Amino acid sequence: MGHQQDMLNCKACDKKTLHTRTTPNTLLHIFLSIITAGIWSALFANNLN
Repeated sequence: MGHQQDMLNCKACDKKTLHTRTTPNTLLHIFLSIITAGIWSALFANNLN
């Protein structure tokens, strides 16, 4: 899993702060979707939200 970082305004103090979120490993999910005949894609689609 990767990480995405952005400088965004904080809702509490209205200053620029570093916000970090975890991003899914897309290539791994595509590979698993192919191997499992698409069963994994339902889990992957749910993970994107």
